[in-house]
Amino acid sequence: MPTPTTILSILGLEHSGTTLLVRILNNHPDAVSIGGMKNLASFATGQRPCSCGAAYGHCPVWNAVENEFRARGRRLANLSNAIKTRDAATIHDFFAAVAASFRRPLLVESSRQPSYLDLLPGAPDFRAAAVHIFKHPAAQAWSARRAGRPVLREMRHYRRRSHAILRRLADHPAALHISHEEFCAAPDLHLRRILALADLEPAPGQLETWGEKDMHIIGGNRMKRDRTSAIRTDGTWRRSLPLVPRLLAHFLGTEPYRRNLAAAGH
Repeated sequence: MPTPTTILSILGLEHSGTTLLVRILNNHPDAVSIGGMKNLASFATGQRPCSCGAAYGHCPVWNAVENEFRARGRRLANLSNAIKTRDAATIHDFFAAVAASFRRPLLVESSRQPSYLDLLPGAPDFRAAAVHIFKHPAAQAWSARRAGRPVLREMRHYRRRSHAILRRLADHPAALHISHEEFCAAPDLHLRRILALADLEPAPGQLETWGEKDMHIIGGNRMKRDRTSAIRTDGTWRRSLPLVPRLLAHFLGTEPYRRNLAAAGH
């Protein structure tokens, strides 16, 4: 029996390190990052482009996926409705089309939300794995503030999303929790742990050249346009985060952060 394709879900908040993981994993010859399947309908209806800059109908990579999907009687434009109605057959056909187009043993999906795990197809064609990456709450507050998002709402979101992910992954057979700071401190160690979920080893140069690799992900933040391959944390929040956002991060984020660290093995 053929080895099933692994679908690796990247979970977390925007600006928590999810796009960094997506890009690094995309630089492995046996993996491909597709972005968030929740965004594919807006791509197929012209509301957002592929990360390569091409609009729907002009990206050869996604044209190949669409052709495979249509061969199964489906269209990308209808995928959001399949997600809403939890149409398992359509979602299975989507991932089958992606697998047939890319022919890679590891597909990286980054809708970020734990609820999407229940939509992923399973055996015998696929197996599911998940990685949750998270920041210190004050670092997350700093990222939100720089992006112009309300810090109070961000911290509430941090709390809710952390709890939801921890509940959903509590009994998951192939899941990892990793802090952004620790990933950046030892990326080679954590990359090896992540790839082991798909029975893969890191590729030569994977951590040194990921910024140069062309991508065809749908969604993701502005980091996807950066061509450097630097892996670093921004410690500006330690000295520059104002008092009120710092207090919000402390009161709303400390408890879920400790639980995230515990799940990560600390």
